[in-house]
Amino acid sequence: MVEKCYNCAVLGNPISHSLSPVLHNAAYKALGLRNWHYSKEKVSEEDLKDFIANLDDSWKGLSLTMPLKKTIMSLGVACDYWAKTLGVANTAVFSKKPCIENPETIELCNTDVNGIVMALMRALKSKIVNAKSAVIIGSGNTASSAMAALIEIAQGSKLSKVSVVARLQSDGKTVKGVSRFNDLVDKHNSDFPNSRRIEPSNLYLKNKRDYKPVCGIESDDSSDDSCIIKHKSDKATDYDYIRSCMEKALQEAL
Repeated sequence: MVEKCYNCAVLGNPISHSLSPVLHNAAYKALGLRNWHYSKEKVSEEDLKDFIANLDDSWKGLSLTMPLKKTIMSLGVACDYWAKTLGVANTAVFSKKPCIENPETIELCNTDVNGIVMALMRALKSKIVNAKSAVIIGSGNTASSAMAALIEIAQGSKLSKVSVVARLQSDGKTVKGVSRFNDLVDKHNSDFPNSRRIEPSNLYLKNKRDYKPVCGIESDDSSDDSCIIKHKSDKATDYDYIRSCMEKALQEAL
């Protein structure tokens, strides 16, 4: 009798860099799941629906990475608090053959939040309860999950401030993601009125010279230019400068 094989994969674009197949296939081997296989597939937002529609019943689930974590939400049903709240899922589980016409066959979960919580708990151990501040680098979907993870951590620690290092909006002052993070904090406190509240904090690097703004942290007063991290337009130094800004942010959070 031929043993049936089961398939899973990580989807995204780009995807060649992903190490998810290495991790998952090693886990399958360790668990004795010899008939399970995990691959990676380059799939765009436009192609996601057709990709899922063409899967057979050997497929049991998918991992989603950039730029598909929001796109997947319209094709399935969010099954945990953070997937529903963030509108972002990195995992799709098929209860039976996936069917686009029947979203209930595609269960959507956000495991990024718990993954970040567990990673920080393992790294900081008992020190995590005394953590007072944190830094999020970036403002995309995974950054939203990072903010959610910090909200979770704040419930059992002294964490009260979160700094965000990300690109500025077109206005050259406000930072991408900060308003979304504030909305997330408000939503969590509305859903759980007795929870501890944390706020994105002000982090800035003052510089009087004529620098081009590329990174920054939104302040309470959006007209305050002191909250803008600026740097020379010399592209050769961009990455080094941004890295120094990030290192400064991390040092101030410790």
